[in-house]
Amino acid sequence: MKIFDYAHYKNFVNDLIESMPKKGRGQYSKIAQYLKINTVVVSQIFRGKRDLSLEHAFLLTQFFAMNDLEREYFLNLVQKEKASHYALKKHFEIKLKELKKRSQDLKERIQVQELNDEAKFQFYSQWYYSAIRLSTLLPECYNAEQIAQRLRLPLKRVREVVGFLLQYGLIVEEKGRLKIGPLKTYIGADSPHVIRHHSNWRVKGLENMEDLDDSEFFFTSPMVISQELLSEYKKRILDLVESMQQKIEKAKDEKLVCLNIDLFDLG
Repeated sequence: MKIFDYAHYKNFVNDLIESMPKKGRGQYSKIAQYLKINTVVVSQIFRGKRDLSLEHAFLLTQFFAMNDLEREYFLNLVQKEKASHYALKKHFEIKLKELKKRSQDLKERIQVQELNDEAKFQFYSQWYYSAIRLSTLLPECYNAEQIAQRLRLPLKRVREVVGFLLQYGLIVEEKGRLKIGPLKTYIGADSPHVIRHHSNWRVKGLENMEDLDDSEFFFTSPMVISQELLSEYKKRILDLVESMQQKIEKAKDEKLVCLNIDLFDLG
């Protein structure tokens, strides 16, 4: 469940607790203890008309381990509820819309470190920069020769890319073995490199269509739908990408794959 789907903070907290094991039994008592207030007060807040103070609201974001964007959204929800003047309420409503829009940008939802502009230009110039970097996660790809064989690329080219990746910390070398580095990459929809990035991998996808196996999947579906359903489509795709990203980080490194998802308005 996503806080950005809520217009009232009490509904979010109550639904979140209800979704927990045993329907969140004992959670309100834990909240009272964490906030250092009486359980009666907690009940008056989440079952009645009383509101959280901003201090308690901030502590509650820590209790639920919210990230920065979720915390900001929650605090604005609380302030909107507490505001008595319509103009002030409107101010927080506008702020909430802005935060919700930011939440739909994957760059806000997946924390990354940034390459400088020069390195980005080179990294996103060809699909194999990313593929070579990710290949180092595979147990059978710990040097340039093995990566070249796996990706069917010239060894000279792979060695040149490996040098670049090492230079910028995208991969590291430990005891003669190449490994993924501490620096991560991501470009948002506003990046000048994003069109090249998408194009590179879509061209690679077209090449792979000629030799599909059962583990691969391509789907194309032009359609006529409502604006409401279009918005829901986008939201579900973003939620899927975010939830799978969390699982990917914990999964075994066995296959190097590429996911391309296209959803666009034909005007």
